[in-house]
Amino acid sequence: MASHDLSLFVVRRTAELAETNERLRQSEAELRKLAHHDPLTGLANRSLLYDELRRSIARGKRGGETFAVLMIDLDGFKPVNDTYGHAVGDRLLEAIAPRLQECVRVSDVVARLGGDEFVVVVEGVLDQHQALAIGAKIIAVLSQPLHIGAHDIQVGASIGVALWPQDGDDTQHLLQSADRAMYLAKQAGRGCCLPASTADEA
Repeated sequence: MASHDLSLFVVRRTAELAETNERLRQSEAELRKLAHHDPLTGLANRSLLYDELRRSIARGKRGGETFAVLMIDLDGFKPVNDTYGHAVGDRLLEAIAPRLQECVRVSDVVARLGGDEFVVVVEGVLDQHQALAIGAKIIAVLSQPLHIGAHDIQVGASIGVALWPQDGDDTQHLLQSADRAMYLAKQAGRGCCLPASTADEA
């Protein structure tokens, strides 16, 4: 092979390898995303949520900062599925995701546990009052009507709030505390946000 031809071959081969490596890198990134994100909404999934909670706890132990866990359950989601079908229900969940993200900072975690249950982790929360204010904001935003296809749909939200470390010093107890408070919020008439301390008093 002539020197000129060899040079062209090397250039082409180098370009092909670079293109292959880029495709592999993109595939790996996509696989990582699929492993840690909900396929419907693109939000963090349960696995990533637990990882982020463990990181928040570690940061809290180092710096002494409190953070809040908000367990969110949509009010009126089942009738949407029953009335309009699961395809419309899925589109509703897709539309809910960015609304949740708009309620908090980019650095905060918004996750979908499954079905119509979501979790938000907000760091740097000073006290219960501040956490409940975030919950009230989320309820107000999620209660605004959504136009899905030919339908105007309105749902609401019930929220339970747990604070680290007083309502749980590990991921399991924090989520359990928030979940109990959310269940009481449902029982209280829905569309409200209750702290984990409410469950202690019940």
